[in-house]
Amino acid sequence: MFEKALFIRPENAAVSCPVFRRTFTLDELPAEATLAVTGYGVYEAFCNEKRIGDVCMAPGWTAYEKRLQYQVYDILPLLKTGENEIQIILAPGWRRSRLGWRYTPEQLAAFPAALIGEMQFTFADRRDTVVTYLTWQAADSRYTECSIDHGAQYDARQEPDFSPTVEIDLPKDIFIPQENEPVRMQEQFSPEVIVTPRHEVVLDFKQEITGTVKLDFSARSGEVLQLSCAEILDGDGNFYNENYRSAKSLIRYVCRDGRQTFCPTMTFFGFRYLRIDLAPEGFVPESVTAVVLHSDFKKTASFECGVPLVNRLYQNVVWGQKSNMLDIPTDCPQRDERLGWTGDAAAFVRTACYNFDMQKFFTKWLHDLAAEQFSDGSIPPVIPNASGSDVGGAGWSDAACICPWAVYTAYGNKKILQDQFESMQKYVDCIARQADDRLHWIGGSLFGDWLQPEAPFENMKGTSDLDVIATAFFAHSTDLLVRTGKVLEKDVSKYEALFKKIRRNFTEDYLPKLSTQTELSLAVCFDLCDDKIAVSDRLADLVHQDGDKLQTGFIGTPHLLHALSAGGHDDLCYTLLLRTEYPSWLYPVTKGATTIWEHWDGIKPDGQIWQPEMNSYNHYAYGAVADWLFMRAAGICIDVDESGNRTLRIEPHPDKRLGHLDVDFSCDLGHVRVHWHYEGDRPIVKIERDYA
Repeated sequence: MFEKALFIRPENAAVSCPVFRRTFTLDELPAEATLAVTGYGVYEAFCNEKRIGDVCMAPGWTAYEKRLQYQVYDILPLLKTGENEIQIILAPGWRRSRLGWRYTPEQLAAFPAALIGEMQFTFADRRDTVVTYLTWQAADSRYTECSIDHGAQYDARQEPDFSPTVEIDLPKDIFIPQENEPVRMQEQFSPEVIVTPRHEVVLDFKQEITGTVKLDFSARSGEVLQLSCAEILDGDGNFYNENYRSAKSLIRYVCRDGRQTFCPTMTFFGFRYLRIDLAPEGFVPESVTAVVLHSDFKKTASFECGVPLVNRLYQNVVWGQKSNMLDIPTDCPQRDERLGWTGDAAAFVRTACYNFDMQKFFTKWLHDLAAEQFSDGSIPPVIPNASGSDVGGAGWSDAACICPWAVYTAYGNKKILQDQFESMQKYVDCIARQADDRLHWIGGSLFGDWLQPEAPFENMKGTSDLDVIATAFFAHSTDLLVRTGKVLEKDVSKYEALFKKIRRNFTEDYLPKLSTQTELSLAVCFDLCDDKIAVSDRLADLVHQDGDKLQTGFIGTPHLLHALSAGGHDDLCYTLLLRTEYPSWLYPVTKGATTIWEHWDGIKPDGQIWQPEMNSYNHYAYGAVADWLFMRAAGICIDVDESGNRTLRIEPHPDKRLGHLDVDFSCDLGHVRVHWHYEGDRPIVKIERDYA
């Protein structure tokens, strides 16, 4: 692909958001016509002024130094005999926007707005090719800004002034076809118009989303429409977006005369509310529509029960996933971050694979994880690596082992294990070199039990022993490597012996003195105790001592309920699930949350807002509770034996407090419907299964 094509850029290398143009003449229409294209940034392509395809944010976010996706489109329906024109707008995207803390503005300015493409026309007697070459022209597009953090600014009056392009020498051995489902437009929402106590006009879409807006209105030339984004209103009901930090996250549209239609799809916003900062005379707020953007994965499950707050919680889990799985699994979609944090992905991957078909999505991201892995085997905290040379540490970097195994468990495709085995092995070897003579991974936990309840802003790592956390994850990743090797019929006896030693030393040195909910949960769920029931009982006693409330952060929360259920404490699990006071899963729901929060108390009981420096209202990690709803409440669980054989086991565990439960789930092993309700104190369970 692209053998004869050149990477081209505008003559003026400082152009941030150029539009490229090429005209060509067709004496007859071909039988087939395609456009293959990619670039450094994100693009929108047009043929004869009509948009090519429905993909947004292409070519996607990859480890750009090593992997660059391209897309291929059928353009035959857009062609005509005579003169045709291709235009491609190239915005900064992830490659040239300020993300994380890796690049300075000067470094970003050095990245070129580079495009490469190829059109192929198949006629009855020949094949013609048009590639990006110096015959293409470029100009400033109508976008005066279009970046990930700051949003879109567009001047509809501006006419591009085209000039020649120049070649730029960039590698051409890194191209890969589209690996995952592309990002596309999804649901649309109309606003409710409110006026805040500060007399600001605000549009409320009733659901926090990741996406963009569609505008359709009339105006005079030079009039301006400007919209700012927010997730919440403050305690007084006023527009609040201090938690976006430095991200401007706005849409600014300068009008031409007449009717305006605009929908920026080369950036995205995390929002529920839009404030109208400026508007043309006579502007009607209802002419703004919110449009959801996320990777186009297929829904595979539904959940409904007799408690409306729990139903809303599950919907929040789903929306948190859709909001943060836009080409990669991000931590949040709104502030000046939006990065592929490995710890969040490791915590949530199992839940993600119940809700939607995530096989292609995680396969592509894990390929980037392996590509970004350091030579010593360590893993950056974010993938793609926008953090530079940092190492993620326990619970974060372990995504290298946790995610491939979860994806294999969900879908049974050994290729994900084959693709990632070397990366998994390098990672475990890296930890083994850092471990002490008792195989404790001292100093390996950089983030601890992140954002444990009541952890102060100055120390968000929580109260769990960092070395216990690190050593537990060392054991867990080693165990997953062993399981993976057995599925692939590899000799992993060395790692079997390693796991046994880590486990033995953990039980001798750490197990007797484990003292937090997270520490005990990891011991049970990672098979680091000989008597799981006894350790689960210790955990249940501790939860009771803590007032029947959870005290876990990012590391412990995904495992807490499973660890309690391992000892038969399902009644306590339901108590924790149904708790509405802080800290709990339902507390944010009582505060009006429509997605999962980063902090258990992002809005405090007295209405005060947690610190704006790190307070997202659209994080998905704590939504991992939904896999307990599927695996225990509904009892739908995929078991994997030592040979890699997968079995769909169905064993519901009802509780009268939930009223009833209805769950649908589809996978390669079949379609399952689980229903239960109570007649008096007697549970009535109905299970239907259609085999694949």
